[in-house]
Amino acid sequence: MPLLQSSLSMSDIALHAMITLALLIAVLWLRRWPLVYAFSILPGTIAHELLHFLAGWVMSAKHI
Repeated sequence: MPLLQSSLSMSDIALHAMITLALLIAVLWLRRWPLVYAFSILPGTIAHELLHFLAGWVMSAKHI
């Protein structure tokens, strides 16, 4: 019995690879229009910064 047993099939991996490639192409395509690109990545940036806040809150971080 393997230690790390995976339930992913090759079709699952191929599907994830195609979705990732499609998202990469979409981001590269959006870079043609800087304002549209900036607004398209804004939700991810906000989520990223909120995760910093959450990690700091969980670890009881203090300002230095």
